[in-house]
Amino acid sequence: MGRIIGKNIMLREYKEEDIEKIQKWVTDRDVTRYLSSHFDFSQSLKKTEEFVENAMDSDFTGFVIADKKTGEYIGQIDFNIDRKNRVGTLGIVIGIKKKQNQGIGTEAMELFINFGFNELNLNRIELDVMSYNKKAIRVYEKLGFKKEGCKRKKFYRDGKYHDIYIYGLLKEEW
Repeated sequence: MGRIIGKNIMLREYKEEDIEKIQKWVTDRDVTRYLSSHFDFSQSLKKTEEFVENAMDSDFTGFVIADKKTGEYIGQIDFNIDRKNRVGTLGIVIGIKKKQNQGIGTEAMELFINFGFNELNLNRIELDVMSYNKKAIRVYEKLGFKKEGCKRKKFYRDGKYHDIYIYGLLKEEW
C-alpha cells in the first residue's frame, strides 16, 4: 500500500520510530478510555513492538495518521476485513492528545473510507463506538454512518456499565 495524501495529513506506513509514540498513548487512560472494550490497557512495550512489526507486514490493512509536512506520528487507522462479504470494521485513534479535536480524525476517516470503498472494493464499513464518546459519534454521523443498533451495557469501565453503539456505512451511501 502506498501513502494517501490529504490536505493536512497523510496516511503512511508504520515505522519502527512509531513504537515510542504508540507506547505512550496505549498506557494513557485519557486516550484509551474511548477505545474498544477489547483493548488491553496494560499493553507492554513488547506487545507494541510486535504490533508495529505485524503492521509493517504487507497484509496489514491500516496506516499511521501523520503530519503531512513532517511525517510525524499522530495516530492510526485500520480495517479488520471480512473479504468474503467485503466488510471492513474500522478502528481509529488520535494518540497524540494535543492533536485531538483539530479535525484530523475526520480527515483521516474521509481518506480511509475512500480507500476502503474505491481501492479495497468494500461494500460496507462498520464500527463500534462507546455511548459516551459524543465527539466521535458526531464525526461518524457527519460522514454518513447510520446508527444500526446498541449492545446494551456491553462493557464495564470506570465503575459502571456502558452501551456500545453499532454504526455502518454502505458504499452506495458514500
